[in-house]
Amino acid sequence: MADEIEDLVAESKNLIQSYTSQLQTAYDNAYNLNSTDAVQAICRNVAIDIADELANDGWGIRRTGLAVLNKNNAPDHTELRVLNNFIARQSEGKAADTLSWYKLNEVGNRSEFRYIKAFTIEQRCMTCHTGQQSKTGSAPALSAYTLTRAETRNYFPDPVQQGQFEPLPDFTE
Repeated sequence: MADEIEDLVAESKNLIQSYTSQLQTAYDNAYNLNSTDAVQAICRNVAIDIADELANDGWGIRRTGLAVLNKNNAPDHTELRVLNNFIARQSEGKAADTLSWYKLNEVGNRSEFRYIKAFTIEQRCMTCHTGQQSKTGSAPALSAYTLTRAETRNYFPDPVQQGQFEPLPDFTE
């Protein structure tokens, strides 16, 4: 199980690297056009297209934060809890790029792995994301990439073993 989790964490990090690299290139090209509409199109459309392109083998990737412009990007209960934990850790001096969380849940013949990685919105993005400033108003707020991988196992668990697994604790790096 430990090897499987390490592989999922490594794959999550690779997906985030691919996503951010492609997204950064698209943002840079849009900013070079000096067009607010082009930049907004990256956030609204291209970011989703890139995430969809990377979403294979059961993976999903999205961005969320405490103050989102699109209500479809609002954090769920787990993301909200993790984001608040990240903010608390950041206020203790931890750098945003070092904050991550993951958990693997297995129930019956279904498993779900979640990986959440913090990032801060670039200052140049604050033109649109003005409501996402930190409480001090001086720096962008913390946001997160959320990756999930759902998988249905092709087996029927022994009914005697069902319910005997304790949930894994939350992990942070």
